[in-house]
Amino acid sequence: MKNLVILVTILAFVGLLAFCGGNKAGKEAEKQTQEASKKLTEVAKGFQEMGKQIKKSAEKEKNIELVDYKVLKSILPDFEGWKKGNVKGEKSSIGAFSLSKAEATYTRENSSINLEITDAAKAKIMMAPVFMFKTVKVEKESDTGYEKTFQEKNYFGHEEWDKKDKSGKIVMIYGDRFVISADGNDIESMDVLKSLISKIDLSKLK
Repeated sequence: MKNLVILVTILAFVGLLAFCGGNKAGKEAEKQTQEASKKLTEVAKGFQEMGKQIKKSAEKEKNIELVDYKVLKSILPDFEGWKKGNVKGEKSSIGAFSLSKAEATYTRENSSINLEITDAAKAKIMMAPVFMFKTVKVEKESDTGYEKTFQEKNYFGHEEWDKKDKSGKIVMIYGDRFVISADGNDIESMDVLKSLISKIDLSKLK
């Protein structure tokens, strides 16, 4: 009904232009209206398809039990030489989708790392850009750093490093549901982030 009202309004506007501006203006306005209507239809189809995918995903994930955020908090590791603080966890929901997450901040002098562990089993479609690293392959390198994707048997992800700022980030998806993210500033190298992630007890992520 709403789309019908919009279309009628557009057609009325076209008629007004044709009346006021002559046949040429009317034809040009009609052409633009047809193009706009076509684009509107394409957008509507896109939203319909997205709605179907969201419904399908929600139906598939409704019986999955998320790992309690308290469990996720418990596996945030200690890191020798670094002070762990600001440890917190939460469960959040948006409609049929929900997430369980825990995070902590690690500091040493001017250096800092933020580590997050998220159970995204019931919100994969919401985090589609992250899960795309499974199929999207990237490998770039320059004088200032690099960016690349990686994939192993039980995990895949993306990493990037900036030499100038001495900052880096790793996003790793484990077991096709857990998103582990480590974001470091003023660190020596990416090995610092990889070392921290390696200390996570992945056996508790089931």
